[in-house]
Amino acid sequence: MRKLKNFWLRIPRRVRAIGNAGLILLVAVTFYVSIGAPTLTEELAFRRAEKAELIGPSDILFNEDVKNYDYQHLILAETDYGVITYVSDETWSPDLCYTEKTGDITVVAAPKGPFNWGYFNFEVRLPVFVVDDVPEAIRAELELHIEGTYVIHLNGEKLEIPLDHHYSLKADREAEHFFRFQLELPFVSTLDDYGNDIDAKHGADGYALDLLAETFSNLEGRLPTSSASITATVRLYDEENDLITERELTLREPE
Repeated sequence: MRKLKNFWLRIPRRVRAIGNAGLILLVAVTFYVSIGAPTLTEELAFRRAEKAELIGPSDILFNEDVKNYDYQHLILAETDYGVITYVSDETWSPDLCYTEKTGDITVVAAPKGPFNWGYFNFEVRLPVFVVDDVPEAIRAELELHIEGTYVIHLNGEKLEIPLDHHYSLKADREAEHFFRFQLELPFVSTLDDYGNDIDAKHGADGYALDLLAETFSNLEGRLPTSSASITATVRLYDEENDLITERELTLREPE
């Protein structure tokens, strides 16, 4: 033991410091692995979820924080055959959703979170994407048509909400392979002009967005949303503002 101690003392102090730092790092890595190696970034978490679902590796198109949406962070990615959304938050469990491509133009919305927007009054911003393989397109128009009846079971009561919602959206190219749009619901005050509490909710306007987000979600045991359909019209334009292509897509058929 004394020989070992003398040997250690004969090593230059700088070398000993490097050795100590390496030993500390090794212990830290060992501990990190032993507790399940929690991910350090949203991208690493996405890659782990992607691997667990046996899809990918995909190309990440969009990787940003989002506001006034059920989750804090959203990743959009694509493979040769599908589009992936991955949402994460400090409060809710992350969710990965996969949608098969519909040729060179695919429409997807960010997935449904824990809230029914029709039942609440807070501000909502739902991201919607057109993922495309039309590089000459620099501008896009998206028309969404949500029609039918949305069914929800709330507090033991079955509610049927009629929907007849039409949206016309425009977006410029932010990056290759996608256009980003946003459907918004404003904050609705729960007080009238006299300061009295009123039962203010988004109602059908919120449930229309609920239905759209549900369409691109993994909702196990989802209650039926019967007789409601969603269709989309996508138009892509070049730098001369000439129409390149127009596509009609069915995003959801009545159940």
